[in-house]
Amino acid sequence: KPHRVPANAAPLPPAPPDVDPQYVARTPWRGQGWFGLRGLVNGPVDGSASPPASSRVVGLGWGVELGYRAKPYLGLGLGFTWTPHDLVQTTVQQNGQTYVIEDQGRLSSYDLLIVRAFVPTMGRFEPYFDLAGGLAVVTPALNGSSTSFGGQFRVGSGLDIWVAPRVALDMQISYRLHAASSGLGHLMLGAIGVKFHW
Repeated sequence: KPHRVPANAAPLPPAPPDVDPQYVARTPWRGQGWFGLRGLVNGPVDGSASPPASSRVVGLGWGVELGYRAKPYLGLGLGFTWTPHDLVQTTVQQNGQTYVIEDQGRLSSYDLLIVRAFVPTMGRFEPYFDLAGGLAVVTPALNGSSTSFGGQFRVGSGLDIWVAPRVALDMQISYRLHAASSGLGHLMLGAIGVKFHW
């Protein structure tokens, strides 16, 4: 049945005036800032490169990053990644017993600039691509070797899986090139983590 308005009903208020679209406030697209934590697996691509430039083990590491999403398709950030570098086992004889002492090296990578290109989507899955570079600090587990410093460059791709309006699971795969005093090192990294947006 058609809806009937009572005769004594108050009239509707007038419509609000039109607003120029350029003055309509735009809210951030899924948040402009992000903070991410991730665990990762890394391994050498070129095991023949001379240490301490090249990682010689496959191992577990971790990373953290902070960024600002200036546009729906562009973000800038910085990050830090810690990964194992090599492993040295030393056999020691003491009081008739044999002991194995392990010394693990590490590679600390500082992404001083991350340029992230997003593929904006309206669904839960959002791909992105990274270019990053910065400082590499190599601490080898080798007798008589000291910590060395160099540069590093990373290229990779990832996928954000949105589980809440400001929370996403993050999966990423990257290739990293780093240079130390003795040469070049090549790494592949696979990572999974969580990102918080605001």
